[in-house]
Amino acid sequence: MRKITFFLVLSLFLASCTTPKKTDQDLISHIPENTSVIVKISNPRAFFNAVRNNDFLKTSTIIPSGLSGKLEALQVLDKKSEALLCIVQHSDSLYDFAYISGDTENYVKLDSLKDWKTETSTRDGLSVKQVSSKNTKLLSTVKDSIFVASSSGTVLEQSILGGGTAYRAAFRKVYALADTDKQASLFLRDHPFDPGNLALADSMTKTTSGWAMFDISLSPAELLLTGIVPENDSVTAYDTAPVTLRKVTAITPADVRGMISLAPADFSLSKDTLSDSPVKDLLTATDEIGVIYGKDHDIIAFHTFDASVAEKAFSNSAVLHSTFREHPIYEIDSLSPFTETSPPFGRGKNIRFYTALEDYILLGSTPDALSEIITNYQNQSTLSKKSSFTAVMKSLPDASSMLAVGQAAAYKKGFLRKLLSAYHQDMRLQAPDDFPYLIVQGIADKHFTHTNILLQKPGKISASGEISEKFNIALDADIATAPQLVTNHLTKEKEIIVQDVEHNLYLISGDGKVLWKRKLDAQILGKTEQLDIFRNGKLQLAFTLPDGIYVIDRNGKDVKPFPVKVQHPITQGLALFDYDNNKKYRLFITQDKVIIPFNTDGKSVKGFNFKGTQSPIIHPPRHLRTGTRDYIAVQEANGTLHLLHRTGKTRVNVRGKIDFSGNNIYLYENKFTTTNKEGDMIQVDERGGFNKIALGLAKDHRIATTSRTLATLSDNKFTVKQNEYELDYGIYTGPDIFYINNKIYVALTDIQAKKVYIFDSNALLLGNFPVYGTSPIDLGDMDGDGRLEFVVQGEKDKIIVYQM
Repeated sequence: MRKITFFLVLSLFLASCTTPKKTDQDLISHIPENTSVIVKISNPRAFFNAVRNNDFLKTSTIIPSGLSGKLEALQVLDKKSEALLCIVQHSDSLYDFAYISGDTENYVKLDSLKDWKTETSTRDGLSVKQVSSKNTKLLSTVKDSIFVASSSGTVLEQSILGGGTAYRAAFRKVYALADTDKQASLFLRDHPFDPGNLALADSMTKTTSGWAMFDISLSPAELLLTGIVPENDSVTAYDTAPVTLRKVTAITPADVRGMISLAPADFSLSKDTLSDSPVKDLLTATDEIGVIYGKDHDIIAFHTFDASVAEKAFSNSAVLHSTFREHPIYEIDSLSPFTETSPPFGRGKNIRFYTALEDYILLGSTPDALSEIITNYQNQSTLSKKSSFTAVMKSLPDASSMLAVGQAAAYKKGFLRKLLSAYHQDMRLQAPDDFPYLIVQGIADKHFTHTNILLQKPGKISASGEISEKFNIALDADIATAPQLVTNHLTKEKEIIVQDVEHNLYLISGDGKVLWKRKLDAQILGKTEQLDIFRNGKLQLAFTLPDGIYVIDRNGKDVKPFPVKVQHPITQGLALFDYDNNKKYRLFITQDKVIIPFNTDGKSVKGFNFKGTQSPIIHPPRHLRTGTRDYIAVQEANGTLHLLHRTGKTRVNVRGKIDFSGNNIYLYENKFTTTNKEGDMIQVDERGGFNKIALGLAKDHRIATTSRTLATLSDNKFTVKQNEYELDYGIYTGPDIFYINNKIYVALTDIQAKKVYIFDSNALLLGNFPVYGTSPIDLGDMDGDGRLEFVVQGEKDKIIVYQM
């Protein structure tokens, strides 16, 4: 039996988590012969994390009870490589799985599981290991350098033996169509779904043969399946339908329960039914048919290219019933030949009235049903005018052979059940209100249908000054570093880099997809920097761990010759300098009392003559520039400020010491500026002279500056350019200044009250702030639409992106 569907398979992964590593081994040769569902997981960690964070899947419990417990065993596997998850369904309630990958090290690691019983046996000459805990078991082996794990000894044996070459050959052809850039792809054997069947009664049965394939795209706010369904015996003969813009949405009321739009290309299976019906003549002048499920009535809409021919179809029986807003409504003979099995007309015997509206002929069961369409059309209160609908449709092609939209909860749920094609008693399907539409789109080809299935949050459309949450996403462990924005050199948009307490580094897209996750050996020191190490427009990420300098590409892979390991521990974050903006970078590390510059070849720079400091260095070195002069500023714990030349030699002899407050050194008003513990601003000129300005700041104050703007935080007093704002008492991060589109924004976070504040350059709090957050923020235009977004930590394991 093969009644499992894509929504079920998506939910399977809620039981496990995995980093992408492609393998050249032939995983397909080990697919069990009776497999009905296969998921190719190109990027396991990204995919499993996306499933866990998808807001729709969080609300739907659709794993059959016969499978959910067995899948828990996958949690023990270290899944790093591309994998195939194969589902075998023995009956309505009995399932097993096989997990096939290149992660052969799992076979050894299973011996070290705590609280799991291990047994070893032999099958077909191979050593098989079974681990079990309570009611969960997992059998595994390695063959041909491929790791195979299963919930069933029989399924494992089928995977070991191979066989079934005919169906595997057919599968390989469809497998080759999968998009390797997607997180995963779903393959359904003898899949019974055809997009055109959503208009049919539940009693309709259909058969198919071959494999259907869907590429899966998941983010917190979207579930999109894009793939192909093979040709079948659909009663709509759907594969001949032309691809056009779907026009019925232009007359569909915005508050409908749902709608379906089809092309009347070939109703060959309904010719006998149509032979004596006026609709047969109407079809000769029709290029689109829609079923509109109104608030109280269903309406059939024919979009015509010759309204006069269309109206003549009913001229023999039509009797004027009434006129509504200058539109005559006619009563016609019952369309009794239309049975429930004649798509897309449903219960045609109830259709008794028609009217013409622009290029549409509308059929309905009552005059009020037709009046409702006319009213909404004239008021421009239609689906095509609804901003949330048009926003969601941007994710899909403009033209199609069919389009179905479920809007009311019952219709979204009903469409989902039709897509599932089989029902399970323990299945709970929900389409939350913030996913206003379930959209199914078909694009017909000669032997198959390109099919898109979409659930998406349209996003909150906020007025100027309002704040809306774009998405939030949970990591696999608590967050260790404040999330940062980095630039995607391919799209010029912003992405998010963040690390958790288990030292996993994540790159997350601007719509909340985990692009990759990489395990590091320690927590990153300071901030992550970006550089163009090959000077070709492609950006890399650079940072320090205590043991060395790391440079990785946008796929999370090391860039040679990095990492560069060092003998003595690094104590501060990476300082990245590009003195002349020519991409001849210097990567400075700090080792307690020593700073050392490296070049992009991973070599320490010769000729840098700084001999080190007398006490520990308290911040990474800073590159500051006045006019044509470069300075490298180094702060010592004992109060010494070094202002160095590029060569490491002293450029300015600073006269005296500063009782540093812990704040960094800035270039403000063309002077080297910081503060002391007494709350005074200290400025040093290029001759080394001191200027002390009493600011009256508290001991634990914080400052930040641009060249002309000073922001300070002292107790609950926040100032920007001497403009003061009185905050609630709390525990605040230091102010961060962002200069974007010729405008200054200053942000700080009360980590005690969990509130984020953003001010303008005059210390005026922006509208609708504060908002929820627990870390410093990073601010920028993430998607290039001119509106700013910022990322912040929320709960201990979550990041939030807000749009301003």
